[in-house]
Amino acid sequence: MFLATTVVFIVLSLLRSIVFTVLVLNATTNMHSQMAWKVLRSKIQFFDSNPIGRITSRFTKDMMMLDVLFAGITVFVTQGVLRSIIVAITVSATNPFLLVACFLGAGYMYWIMKTAKRSMSDAQKMEQMYQAPINSYL
Repeated sequence: MFLATTVVFIVLSLLRSIVFTVLVLNATTNMHSQMAWKVLRSKIQFFDSNPIGRITSRFTKDMMMLDVLFAGITVFVTQGVLRSIIVAITVSATNPFLLVACFLGAGYMYWIMKTAKRSMSDAQKMEQMYQAPINSYL
């Protein structure tokens, strides 16, 4: 029984990794194609108002995020969410009063996310503003 459970776990983990890799590769390929299509088909006014360094740095940074960080972050977030759901179910089965703490914690995390969104956006804008002249020079 233990050996069968272990083999099933290994096979399912391998299958999950293969499916996830194929999905991420398709998603990043489609995103790159759409981004390149939109930039290449933009009006001349877009290129006149945005320096080539800003366009290049934005494009390369977005693609780097998709290619390098997207896969790892998605696995991490998916496992975290599923683990949190399982913990909430287990806690509610043993002590339903602890669900109040789960909901309060989820609300607090949502508030933090909403509060931090503006400062993260401002930091990214500043980074793009200072990185664009370097990329246009190169």
